[in-house]
Amino acid sequence: MSFAIDRSRWAETVRLIDRLVADSTLPAVSVAVGTIEGGELRYARGPFDPHAPGSRDVAETDPFLVASITKPVTVAAAMLLVERGKIGLDDPVAAHVPEFQAPGKDRICIRHLMSHTSGLPDMLPANDALRAAHAPFAEFVREICRCDLLFEPGTRVSYQSMGTAMLAEIVQRRAGQPFGQFLRSEFFEPLGMKSTHLGVTGEQAEAVVRIRLNPGQLATNWNWNSPYWLGFGAPWGGMTSSAADLGRWSRAFLGGGVLDGVRILSETSVRLMSTSRMEAFPKLTDDDRRTRTWGLGWRIVGAGVATHLGELLTPETFGHYGATGTILWIDPTRNAYAVILTSRAFEETEPHMMRLSNAISAAIVRG
Repeated sequence: MSFAIDRSRWAETVRLIDRLVADSTLPAVSVAVGTIEGGELRYARGPFDPHAPGSRDVAETDPFLVASITKPVTVAAAMLLVERGKIGLDDPVAAHVPEFQAPGKDRICIRHLMSHTSGLPDMLPANDALRAAHAPFAEFVREICRCDLLFEPGTRVSYQSMGTAMLAEIVQRRAGQPFGQFLRSEFFEPLGMKSTHLGVTGEQAEAVVRIRLNPGQLATNWNWNSPYWLGFGAPWGGMTSSAADLGRWSRAFLGGGVLDGVRILSETSVRLMSTSRMEAFPKLTDDDRRTRTWGLGWRIVGAGVATHLGELLTPETFGHYGATGTILWIDPTRNAYAVILTSRAFEETEPHMMRLSNAISAAIVRG
């Protein structure tokens, strides 16, 4: 059974984007929507910099700061080392980062970091202070190693950016190279993702679409648009990419880890990442297991459960969203995907992002 994008419904989606941009609900939008059988459609609209009067319009290939869509890419990097026998999913984190030794942390395994069951916090108590001091990634790692756990590993599901940070540190140590460099050589270059980077400076940083910030954010020197944050390359939320590039990433996952004859992951790794892994944690509550379902790095939609990805998705759909106003979902039932990149915080625009995701999903029909 094949699926394609209905052109009349796609036209309605484009009109919805135009309305959201025209009334400044979403300053700028760039989308890529496709199916394996039917190809990809893209559309971009809105100012490159919402704070600069007369700014040029965004282009389809412009990179955005995609925030937490970075997380499944970081997990994929760790899965690649699992495939190469350098780490194991049930390895204790402390086996690879010996200083990770605070009470209770000896029970945290790599699998916990990938599934938001580690007990680590989402953000460190000193998060703002570290960013204000322009601290390097190594300082964040030191603080994560010292911080207290929120709960016993494997007993709850609680979203944790700092667990993803520790995954990146493990990859750096076991691969023997900076994490951003590893992503570039193993994923971005082989897949032809020319606009995708983890950490950008100079002209590359100037090319990233600017996010609309509130006055409090504008007053800081570590906000989303700052040279510090763009250059930091947070492995939990600092990747910059275009809708077109993330469309290629999505097609590789729909292809079982292969795109255009280039394999980045095994079919087994793709399956483990993109289907529920909650059965590995017998101490989880039924509520967590049913309503907070994760694979390894990807959020799984599941049946009848509200997610931030959209309301018209099949239960098998997996994806992620980002705080900067981004959504990526991949639907293996319809062999379809959608990338939605915007330039306004998700928490300010969630209902509109959901409606846009719904319109896109409804446009994908049996061919």
